[in-house]
Amino acid sequence: MAFDWKQTIAAIAPTLGTMLMGPLAGTAITALESAFGLAPGSGQDAITKVVQSGNMTPEIISAVRAADQKHAELMKQMDIDLVKLNASHEETMAQVDAASADSARKRQMDLKDHTPERLAYFMIGGFFVLSTAQLVAIMGWPEYISKIPPEGWLIVGNISGYLVAEAKQAATYFLGSTASSKGKDATIQAQATALNAE
Repeated sequence: MAFDWKQTIAAIAPTLGTMLMGPLAGTAITALESAFGLAPGSGQDAITKVVQSGNMTPEIISAVRAADQKHAELMKQMDIDLVKLNASHEETMAQVDAASADSARKRQMDLKDHTPERLAYFMIGGFFVLSTAQLVAIMGWPEYISKIPPEGWLIVGNISGYLVAEAKQAATYFLGSTASSKGKDATIQAQATALNAE
């Protein structure tokens, strides 16, 4: 499982953590850059490195909490409900994605273009072939697998990750994104619970 620095931030700064999940993410990142003592524009990669390396000193944590309190008060003064704002943003983005997919499907039907189908078969098939090959190799030739250097695993991981992402996109194109939307709703609900607990 990939490291999620946003969860760490949300645990100590729920308001900034909620902002990171929606349209105010840029504002939250700017506040975190300042709290972390990073140069403006350092971005989330620099923040991730500090969090992941365990270099969040008590001073940084204190500054993050102070920034969180400041933004919580600001949101209250401006009467902004972050959970509703994020939900609205997610809904708008889902509608844009649905409209884009619908437009692509209509184009495919109008032109009788089979390219999307072929790409979908290729991506989904490639994912299953690579996954099966990895499983067979690990179980059948463990002595050779153990000799693969970290750089080799990085390449395998990159290829696998790419195929997973593309296979998911292909499935969403033909089947829709209801499951994805439900997952986003669950995330937003969890954020609301965390905020209400404060």
